[in-house]
Amino acid sequence: MKQIRKKIKIPKTDSIRVLAEFFDTHDSTDFEGELVEATHSVFAKRPTMIRAGKTKEIRWSNGSWLFIDIGFSNRRKSCGLLIHNEHPKCLHFNQACAAILDYIAIAKRPINLVIEAPLSVAFDQSGNPTGRKIEKQRAETRYWYVGAGCAMMVSAMYLVRSIDDAHPRHPVRLFEGFVSFKTAKSNDKHDVLRLREVVKNAEKNVDETVGPEELKLAPSDDVVSAFRVAGLDCGVPPVIMCKSQRH
Repeated sequence: MKQIRKKIKIPKTDSIRVLAEFFDTHDSTDFEGELVEATHSVFAKRPTMIRAGKTKEIRWSNGSWLFIDIGFSNRRKSCGLLIHNEHPKCLHFNQACAAILDYIAIAKRPINLVIEAPLSVAFDQSGNPTGRKIEKQRAETRYWYVGAGCAMMVSAMYLVRSIDDAHPRHPVRLFEGFVSFKTAKSNDKHDVLRLREVVKNAEKNVDETVGPEELKLAPSDDVVSAFRVAGLDCGVPPVIMCKSQRH
């Protein structure tokens, strides 16, 4: 008596691993009757909870505030970290990232993260990097694409990526801190304290924030998120400056 061979079917599962293992040992052309063409994105990108903050959101009562004067050093405690009303600390880069992630994990309201590093970049109409308006004061410049600014931007990328990978439950709003063109030498703790003071008195210090639309040196410049190149376009955050840094 001839044995009836049972027809093999594609496993009914949403597991990519299971389907990959199945088609490792089976030819997809044998299952054309079961396959249908997708009319929409199957692997949709997970929405991120990280976005650029807005100028109107710079209010001390509007969520929790974290300030980091970020550094990128192998040995030195190069980061100044200030969490809301706590005292500032000097930490290694990995310690600062861990402290921020721990705080975000238990947060019960939106997080406002102020990073003292370039969070947006600018290109001229030819596609070459150019400075932002805040980075030029008389004959002095602190352009994002040269020297320390570029290194700090890289460290900020790693921090923001680690936050995104942690899948925060509440929104994380980004703000750029700008403490440059200093008239006297300061330290990381002092800088985050100054930034916090600006936020605490935001109603009085409206001229201490620079909106995204004010960052262009030339009208034809293109200002975009510094994280867009890493596939994490958070938008262009406003810049929080200290009064002595305005030009």
